[in-house]
Amino acid sequence: MKLLKKFRDWLIMLKIYFGRSQSYLSIANTSMILIVLLTTLKDKGYVSFDITAYFIPLVALGMVLLILLGYFELKFFRGLNKEQEYYAQMNPFMVEIKDKIDSIETKLVNLENENKKNL
Repeated sequence: MKLLKKFRDWLIMLKIYFGRSQSYLSIANTSMILIVLLTTLKDKGYVSFDITAYFIPLVALGMVLLILLGYFELKFFRGLNKEQEYYAQMNPFMVEIKDKIDSIETKLVNLENENKKNL
């Protein structure tokens, strides 16, 4: 049983590591898509510049644009807050914590009302 629990914990850590690495893989994937796009555009005659000379600046510009998009999303649209709220509602541990906090808050309100009556 202990070995099974260790194996489960190991799988969970692998999943976390994989999830963290996906963002880096997406940058590499985006770069490869950009190479294919630029090569195709050059082959068709739509662009006439040297792809290798402008590849790194284009990737850097794309990353800056994605960072700005993420910044504006967090700063103005608050999508991440809503997303975390939905995840918290689905997480059984967070539901249990919320129920406990609600119970404590109810007890505190009752104690305050009781103290006001006694004064």
